[in-house]
This record gives sequence, structure tokens and C-alpha cells, in this order.
Amino acid sequence: NGKPLYLNGQIDRYCETDEAIVLIDYKSGSLNRAHDSDPLNKAHDSAGHLLEQYHRQMACYRALVAATQKADSAKPIRCGLLSVRGAHLEMIDDTILDAALTNLLGT
Repeated sequence: NGKPLYLNGQIDRYCETDEAIVLIDYKSGSLNRAHDSDPLNKAHDSAGHLLEQYHRQMACYRALVAATQKADSAKPIRCGLLSVRGAHLEMIDDTILDAALTNLLGT
């Protein structure tokens, strides 16, 4: 939309293999809480909002790393969240990241 977007963040783990680039962000809380879909749970709205924030964050990281790649040697970029509390890694589907970035940019 032509408006500047200011970001402040840090990729916790960048790992490049022959096949892909993997970006991981460490989260101190449980990712299960962020997925809670029980409408009677009062924490649902804030937990769902938190998960959306995580998705926007990772979508931005992915877009920024993609912008640094050369077109002829671009690798797929995979993103995931690692709950350090539960030692649980959750990879985020590309369609979720695409939607998060579109929502953020208003395009």
C-alpha cells in the first residue's frame, strides 16, 4: 500500500541446508495454549491473538530472508515455532504465512 512498515525483531535460529532455509523462533510459553479453540475459555481470544502475532512475525522474517536471495538460487523458506517449555517444534504452513503477510500489509 506504499506505507512504510517498521519492524524490530531477531530471528532466533537460521539454518540453511542444500534443500531449504529454516527459520525458527523460540517461544517461552506453551504453543498448545495458543491453539486453544474452546469458546468457553476466556483466554482463547488473547491466545488466538498471540498465535496470529507469531504468524505475522514469522511471515515478516520469511519475506525479509526471501528478499535477500538471488532469484536463480532461491531456496524454499520454512518457518517454525519452538516452545522451549514443552520442547515442541511446530512448523507453520506456507498458506498461513502468506495470509498473515497479506493481512499485515493490507494487500
